[in-house]
Amino acid sequence: MALQKIAEAAKHLRGSGQPVALIGVGGIGSAEQAYARLLAGADLVQLYTALALQGPLMVADLLTGLRAMMKADGLLTISDVKQAGLSAKQAVRHAAHVAVECAKLQLDN
Repeated sequence: MALQKIAEAAKHLRGSGQPVALIGVGGIGSAEQAYARLLAGADLVQLYTALALQGPLMVADLLTGLRAMMKADGLLTISDVKQAGLSAKQAVRHAAHVAVECAKLQLDN
């Protein structure tokens, strides 16, 4: 639901020219989940429960995974990622696909 609202807000704001930052919140505990929020148009993601439960080292793991996913898509910046402007369903599917591909690459190395 939160991802759907990010996608809807991003779509609306893209055409409005409003300089507003969208923050993806709720249920973000992995690089895949963070990537989906960014693909849907979020500028930032908030970690809370995952950070409390997994500890501060999870941030490094999330960032490493996020960088790998961006690299796999040929993207360099968060701005590049959010320009995808995917729907919530597309963002989840694509993030899952890229996560699998990155995991395969790690196994090969």
